[in-house]
Amino acid sequence: MGKFVGTSGWMEGLPIRTDDYTGNGTSLKRTSWTKLTQDDPNYSLIKNPRVVATKIGDDVSTKRTEMDYKMQGTSTTVSDHGLVEEVRLYDAVNNILLNKATTVYKGYHEESCENIL
Repeated sequence: MGKFVGTSGWMEGLPIRTDDYTGNGTSLKRTSWTKLTQDDPNYSLIKNPRVVATKIGDDVSTKRTEMDYKMQGTSTTVSDHGLVEEVRLYDAVNNILLNKATTVYKGYHEESCENIL
C-alpha cells in the first residue's frame, strides 16, 4: 500500500492519495484520491479544512464525488460550519453525472449558530 500526504503548509500530513497493490505489491489494484481546501487556502496553518472532491477507482471503474459547502454570507472560500449543500457522484472515466443530493437547511439562521460550541 502506498500512502501520500501533503508535504507543506496547512496540508502537511493530511492524506491526499492511497494506492492499494495486489498481494505481491507489484500491480496497482485500487487508487483513492482526496482534494482538500480550507477557509483561506493561502494561510499556512490549518483553518477549517474540508474535502471538496474524491476519486476512487480500480481497473473496472472509477467514481468521482464533488461536494459544495454552504458559504458564510457572500464569501466564496469561508465555509459556514462545514455544512454541505450539494454532493455529486460522477462516472469519472466518461464524466457522466450519476447521482446528486442537495440539502436545504430549513430554518437555519447564521446568527443563531455563532455561540454553539
